[in-house]
Amino acid sequence: MNHGDNFILSVQGAGFNGSYNIPPTSTGVIIYVNRDNDNTYEYVAEPLRFGVLPEWAKPKDLLPVKKGSGLGASYSREVQAQQAKLFNCRRETLSQPKSVWTQPRAHKRCVVPITGYFEWLTTKSGEKTPYYVHSDKPLLFLAGLYAHNTNYNKTDLVSHSQEYFSSFSIVTGPATGEDKNDLKWLHSRKPIFIKEFSKEWYLWLDPKGGWDDSLLECLNTDTNPVYEELKWHIVSNTVGNPKNHSQEVIKEVKVKQKSISSFFSPKKRTAAPKEESEGNVKGEGVKKEEKKDTMNIMNFVSNTKSRRTDNMYGELGDGSLPIAKRVKLEHQGSETAFREDLDDADEEDV
Repeated sequence: MNHGDNFILSVQGAGFNGSYNIPPTSTGVIIYVNRDNDNTYEYVAEPLRFGVLPEWAKPKDLLPVKKGSGLGASYSREVQAQQAKLFNCRRETLSQPKSVWTQPRAHKRCVVPITGYFEWLTTKSGEKTPYYVHSDKPLLFLAGLYAHNTNYNKTDLVSHSQEYFSSFSIVTGPATGEDKNDLKWLHSRKPIFIKEFSKEWYLWLDPKGGWDDSLLECLNTDTNPVYEELKWHIVSNTVGNPKNHSQEVIKEVKVKQKSISSFFSPKKRTAAPKEESEGNVKGEGVKKEEKKDTMNIMNFVSNTKSRRTDNMYGELGDGSLPIAKRVKLEHQGSETAFREDLDDADEEDV
């Protein structure tokens, strides 16, 4: 499928089915940049698993997790455990000299295209209400990291048509309440967005490799214009079930106003909510939401042809930021979501 000279968009495989409800261990899409031997660049849009399986991880216990009929191939317990810990990467950890993110922060940076995400608001009484956070734009882009693990190639988790087990994580930061639309009222942490075609976009996706702490400025939310564009509304509790992945899960639910008599009714006593900790990976948490019609992503990478030049980076911030010359959509397989709801606290230091 050609889009002008030297601009190629190829679609390989048809196993990825978009979803309006993507919890950890299910399949999402990322975009990263490759540099060819002739010093030209290409965007790669790749479907892969939500929750990083580090490239150094090796199979030990392949005992499959039993799953209901029709829910896809089984996970090994060890892979499921790794992904349950590493679907979020804390911005604070990226500055540490050595962590599980040392390799991907240097060589495997990406953005994750979404139309919005879900977050659960927990009240002092312990009640939980799901919110859908989104924008009027067709796509938002989260800062992410990914991994291509070849150690599982001889297991049932990697098919013969695949080159590796692909997985990714999103970067989160503290919600301090100091930024516009900071959403601290909703959760103590938030996913970090990167503005498309901004200086931060190119620096974060630079495929030359290497890490410098100055890259943390790409994840600075204080002056990030994306947060000013965010909107939100309450959605149905059915989003807590990953089997529900139709457009219904993002529709606004109108909250009924309580009558005066309800304020005088005795309140049911509930246990105090548990405090968030990095080791807590149970309960509800952030879920990515990606539009089922994947044409949003296809249109995005196709439209980059108007920005392509031989030099990807050139003069940053000059109003005509250059872009990759070729775009390729790779397929690495997909399966149905396994775990239902996970907290967005992550166990990074392993």
